[in-house]
Amino acid sequence: MMDIKCGRCQGKNFIKNGSTKGRPKIKCKTCHFQTVLLSAEERKPPHFKSCPQWKRLLGIILYNVGLSLSATALVLQKGKTSVLRWIKNYSKQCAGKPEPASVVVMEIDEMWNYLKKSPPLSGSLTPP
Repeated sequence: MMDIKCGRCQGKNFIKNGSTKGRPKIKCKTCHFQTVLLSAEERKPPHFKSCPQWKRLLGIILYNVGLSLSATALVLQKGKTSVLRWIKNYSKQCAGKPEPASVVVMEIDEMWNYLKKSPPLSGSLTPP
């Protein structure tokens, strides 16, 4: 066989293990990890075109001005999910989470008095 290493344990002992979609599978004798044998061209990582920074910022600005997500994606000729991901990443970087508002604490006695004074309710909230 070729000079291949196991993806999990880096071992070099393999056995044939059938095929899938016309491609032979191999199985590591050491850790029993199985994989498909790929040609050199198939092993190359896919080339992703990254979007220029100015286009991302324009998308964020258009969305913040009031253009809908679909319209922004249409103007920039990008997918809606890409534009949404840009907006989410920008908001995580620039805007922190807001502080929670103050909570009104009500004691059980106060709540029971309130329930007695309010009109009768249906269900389990009806006062006896």
